[in-house]
Amino acid sequence: MAKRIMGAVIGLMLAAAVVFVPSTALVTDIDGMLRLSTLGGAEKENVNSPDSSFGGALPRFHGEALAVAPLFILPGLGFQFAGSIVASSANWRWGLNGGPIFDFGMGKAGLLVAYQVRHYQGSAGTSPDFNGMWVRPAVSFYLPQTNIDFWVSQAVSPRWRMKASEGDFRRVAIPVNEAQLMANFFPPVPVVGKDNLEVSLGVRVRNLWGSGNKSLGEGIGPVSVGPAGGIAVMPWQNLEVTLARGWFDVNHNRYTVSSGIQYYFNFAKNPNLSLLQTRRQYLEPTLEPGVFGTMWNR
Repeated sequence: MAKRIMGAVIGLMLAAAVVFVPSTALVTDIDGMLRLSTLGGAEKENVNSPDSSFGGALPRFHGEALAVAPLFILPGLGFQFAGSIVASSANWRWGLNGGPIFDFGMGKAGLLVAYQVRHYQGSAGTSPDFNGMWVRPAVSFYLPQTNIDFWVSQAVSPRWRMKASEGDFRRVAIPVNEAQLMANFFPPVPVVGKDNLEVSLGVRVRNLWGSGNKSLGEGIGPVSVGPAGGIAVMPWQNLEVTLARGWFDVNHNRYTVSSGIQYYFNFAKNPNLSLLQTRRQYLEPTLEPGVFGTMWNR
């Protein structure tokens, strides 16, 4: 069922890209840009043991710095880089991701690499650290008043195993594969100015393929499918207020929700960009740390 759902949404995205072929006038050039993000919210993630006090929802802080710079080797070529930290109760993680991006005339595409280090506070006083790496091809199509984003996060690092001496039960952590399709609408409402209100709606699939597809079982899968979305406004130039953004796993009662502010330093020829134009300066995924699935063996 999950594979049919994913195939259907990808088919709809490709059909929209063919039928509503964007004009090159809709594309924002690759110029210098820096974004600072501060978000707070809650998450329920299976990296926490289900049979301990860490099994429920936890408060979550997420900070990120994202930069984009043009590369003058080839017109339309640039580089995107981000560093982030997520703190959730006694657990925290930091990560880096980046790679080349290219303006192909109808949108932008890129190949990003993400690396993440996680610190886990176990139920028996243990504090193991583990890490993972993902390759993330991403593409955005630009339509009038709409951006369509699609990205895939493919794990390339092996599973991590806790030693028996590190806790009262053994833990296996597996980097999880993901894919997301999102449509971002910018209705022309006069309340916050033209193109400064964004409403996003999409779907995210986790663990549809890869080494953890069969073995993770109760923790994250075998497959997680759920809605993703958000709403944001730009009430003042370069200041974005993220009213809400999140993802919900309807199969396994997991979610991530957050809100906060993001500030942009634009070094474009025209620095007075709307939220719609600002979104087209970089590629998703951003503010999306890599995901681990876990198993427990006593």
